Amino acid sequence: MVASDRSVDYLIIGHVSKDLTADGPTLGGTATYSSLTAKALGKRAAIVTSVGPDLDLHPLSGVSIHMVPSQDSTIFANEYLPGERLQSIRTTAASLTSTDVPDKWRDAPIVHIAPIANEIDYSILNIFPQALICLTPQGWLRRWGPSGEVWLKNWEIIQEQISHAGVVVFSSEDLQGNEDTMDQISRFCEILAITDGSRGARIFWADEWRHIPAPVTQEIDPTGAGDIFAAAFFIFLNDGHSPWTAARLANHLAAISVSRSGIASIPRSSEVKLVERTVIE
Repeated sequence: MVASDRSVDYLIIGHVSKDLTADGPTLGGTATYSSLTAKALGKRAAIVTSVGPDLDLHPLSGVSIHMVPSQDSTIFANEYLPGERLQSIRTTAASLTSTDVPDKWRDAPIVHIAPIANEIDYSILNIFPQALICLTPQGWLRRWGPSGEVWLKNWEIIQEQISHAGVVVFSSEDLQGNEDTMDQISRFCEILAITDGSRGARIFWADEWRHIPAPVTQEIDPTGAGDIFAAAFFIFLNDGHSPWTAARLANHLAAISVSRSGIASIPRSSEVKLVERTVIE
């Protein structure tokens, strides 16, 4: 299914998921939060994804969608405890390969590769020669057993894929806060961001690390904040801002997002404009 034939500014590839929460099921996945953030920042966003017939995609109105049919959707159960997240996978949708990407979207200036359940074939990295390739690779590290309990493989299994990206975003949780690991990864990256929740983000660029603090805010729900940061960071970079400024802008939008729950956390256009005035001016 293709919702629109228009060209796109921001193409994201990855599963839209169903997230099971204490308040009931909600739409989730990096593709959801990042595409809606791109839309809020005035970009024409599109998703290549796979979902089952059970998933309602109406909350993604205004985002173009190319859907690979699947019997099941990717379903996550998340439980947040102080300082950690317990996560399990119930089912997964179909895998995504380079042949699933419509030709007319292959000239998108920003391509965000966003696996959440090891669903994207590595070959996709090779079909966008002109794009800024942006990678949030956590899903390539995820593995799970019969019970669905999720664990992460070592980052080195995707070392080659990381080196193909122009910008890479990990969370500190992905890397267990290990600074030696962050330094090792930085050797393969032009620009690397390590998000760390309320503490902000660490940015590597031009052989230099900088810590970019986040604004203090009252946290209601952190779900999706990292995806909102990533999309905003990628877009501000592509718009010509330095990685330091792009991270400050993205931090502010992510901080706003945790004060709301679910996809209501997506920044509003008025909030984007306020953040741009506050940070840039």
